[in-house]
Amino acid sequence: GTASIDDAYIAFVQLTSTTPATYYVSKAGGASDSNPGTQGSPWLTIAHAISVAVAGDTVYVVAGTYDEHSLTITANGGPTSRIRFVSETKWGAQILPTADVSEGTFGYPGNCIFRIEGDYINVEDFYIAPGAAGLIQIGISIAGSNCIVKGNKVVDINIIGTYVGSGMDVIGYGNVIDSCVILHAGNSALDHGIYQWGGINTMINNLIGYITGFGITTWHAVEGTFMHNNTVFNCGEGGLLVASGESPVTLTDGRISNNIVYGCGTYGIQESSGESTGCLYYNNLGYANATATIFLWSGTQSGTITADPLFVNYQANGSGDYHVSSGSPAINSGYATYAPSY
Repeated sequence: GTASIDDAYIAFVQLTSTTPATYYVSKAGGASDSNPGTQGSPWLTIAHAISVAVAGDTVYVVAGTYDEHSLTITANGGPTSRIRFVSETKWGAQILPTADVSEGTFGYPGNCIFRIEGDYINVEDFYIAPGAAGLIQIGISIAGSNCIVKGNKVVDINIIGTYVGSGMDVIGYGNVIDSCVILHAGNSALDHGIYQWGGINTMINNLIGYITGFGITTWHAVEGTFMHNNTVFNCGEGGLLVASGESPVTLTDGRISNNIVYGCGTYGIQESSGESTGCLYYNNLGYANATATIFLWSGTQSGTITADPLFVNYQANGSGDYHVSSGSPAINSGYATYAPSY
């Protein structure tokens, strides 16, 4: 006929383009994975929502208890078309697996709640913990890039496991862990609050405490790390560890500022010998850490404060209020250049 290649291409785009959709998951009566996933006729499982959602879609998970795990997200969003999985009420959607989850190689499906393998994925505002008998090594594992994990609360991870585990782990590039609460994780020195084990990633505004290992640690093939405005307390091995442990990778792009590190074993902030170069540490506050506030091999520090941050109600087990009270030396003492916008 007379149709051109351009005509065929336009027809293909029209057939394959989709409008971003909003879906709902609920435990209310009538919810079913055979439903259309609308607010009035929601799906029953988060796993089903993951199997359907594509770039630009948002999935709201209604408050309730979800007995699910190994929720592996493989689809990709885009820079302006993220795939978002959101607890409709902050911490209202509680993912509490009751069956034992088999332990396995660190960071792989089968031993975590969310495994994010796609790019440009958001996971926001969920409450994550083992259920009555659940063995969970990792709350959220991020293996994709440019993902945002924000506002989640993760507790009691790997407290009965034999393999290493963490509240969250992250690899890839451009991922952000923001405003999460991670409490009571681990049963050994190798279990951490956040474990960055590759790439270049950012951890900001998080509250992390009562951890057997480090609050936040970098290791393996980490090239860069950005840790800003985190509050870390009562971590057995130490607060923040900056290192890269796989030759020939050296962590050369580290910016660590405005963190409060309190009551941790060994150092509040620590570099390992020969595994990072040129990292910068600005305006961090440490107090009551067992050995010292900060120990650096090659990094540069300035504005370090060693003083009681004056928490509103410090409790070592994570049940307190870790805002700082009036008169705290942390107030108006931050470093603006690397700080988040809030």
